[in-house]
Amino acid sequence: MNPTSTIATLITSVSLLSLSAHADVKLPEVIADHMVIQRNKPVNIFGTANPGEKISVNFAGKTVATTTAKDGKWIVQLPAQKASATGRPITIKGENTITIKDVLVGEVWHANGQSNMAWTLKQCGGAGQPVLAKSNNAQIRFYNRQRIISPKPVYNEKQLEILKNKAIYAGGWEISAQQTAPKFSAVALIFAQKMHEELKVPIGILHTAAGGSPTEAFISNETLMANKRTAALVKNWPYSKECSTPQAAKNFKNALKPGEKIVFGKFPYHHPWEPSILFDMGVKSLMPYTINGAIWYQGETNQKNPDLHNLLFPMMVRDWRKHWGLGDFPVYYVQLPSVNRPTWPEFRDGQRKFVTAEPNIGMAVTIDTADVRRKTNVHPADKVEVGNRLAYLALENVFKGNKVLATGPLVKEATAKGSEVTVHFDYAEGLQAVGNKPLEHFELAGADGAYVKATPTIKGSTLVLTSSVKAPKSVRYAWNPFPMPRPNFGNKHGHIASPFEINISK
Repeated sequence: MNPTSTIATLITSVSLLSLSAHADVKLPEVIADHMVIQRNKPVNIFGTANPGEKISVNFAGKTVATTTAKDGKWIVQLPAQKASATGRPITIKGENTITIKDVLVGEVWHANGQSNMAWTLKQCGGAGQPVLAKSNNAQIRFYNRQRIISPKPVYNEKQLEILKNKAIYAGGWEISAQQTAPKFSAVALIFAQKMHEELKVPIGILHTAAGGSPTEAFISNETLMANKRTAALVKNWPYSKECSTPQAAKNFKNALKPGEKIVFGKFPYHHPWEPSILFDMGVKSLMPYTINGAIWYQGETNQKNPDLHNLLFPMMVRDWRKHWGLGDFPVYYVQLPSVNRPTWPEFRDGQRKFVTAEPNIGMAVTIDTADVRRKTNVHPADKVEVGNRLAYLALENVFKGNKVLATGPLVKEATAKGSEVTVHFDYAEGLQAVGNKPLEHFELAGADGAYVKATPTIKGSTLVLTSSVKAPKSVRYAWNPFPMPRPNFGNKHGHIASPFEINISK
């Protein structure tokens, strides 16, 4: 069947191989041997050829055809297929023929973010051994795009030439095995293993995370420029006061003349942290490959400016959904864990508030995970809980339709009667102190804003707080960069509540 006009429009923005006067059929790098295509949905297959060339695509006994547009680009939709772990070919015919081998049908998810998503299983050391032990699984496959230029050193001429051509990533489809898994994203692999364990279908991960990257690097230029505040990030990069990336100037030291500054849009070299660069080179290069959802672990680079991130992250989610053309697909993200940095409580609270701002959004709370030996370590080695909690969100929300089982208590409102405060929550079935240790980290404040410790008592699906404050005006929980002992307030499913700060409504 013919693609919809929306999807046909999308393909015009996909970065593909250039056409020659007599171009053969060519495909983007994501369409290749060993790929996984999404089950139960029409699947987009796309590429380039000569203008007006007739193209046919065959898979599993079904053939669809189209004619290339004037610019040589084409797209078809394969009919929806049930999951299959049997590797089969996709044959694409134009003036030449390309056969994509060993294609599976299952769940396809996009994994993105900065270093904690890019963090490989090998980097997890001993904590990754149980994951590695399960890694020989041909039904789990990664389109494993990894950043090839580090933002750390002063760039040499070879690196500058690579960046001049916007060569940020390298890598392709790989099958999970003892030899390949160590270089996969640990969080994404754990997510994939849990999904496969529960769903018993092939899992494909499209990975384009890049360490150190700010949120604005993953948002399209047109979207950033449509907002005055985010447009300033573009125009002033890397000298913006809001989200400065001074490392870029150091990287380009060899390329700068005395007194010269990097002028965005005029400087010939690009950078892995540049606004929109990872959208252009990573996210956009996947579109409109059919996915079922996305997982995200990022924020450490933007944590100094929580207010700006509260603008950027919703913008990014809407931008992806708009450009991908697959509707409001699920996006599940990691709330930052305990790290001893002063802005993290406010940053995490901004992440909490976004959970209810858009449809099909979920947040994996990780306030109870961290490196207790190094409280400033932003790269905890144990990624198992993170990957599993993202998988729980997908499994319960997408496949079972039951958010309560996948989400810890989320604060809804607080009311006061004299000095006693009652806090109401969503996802509050069976409130408890997980692990049977005393509840900690609850505080109340009066009009002066001075918080004091509050004593919590669970009463059904609410929490009652008392303290020395006579007329409480606000309440907060785990409002500390690194709360210890580890927060343990949760529901009967063992999921921990998100930290929060709210005003008492009445």
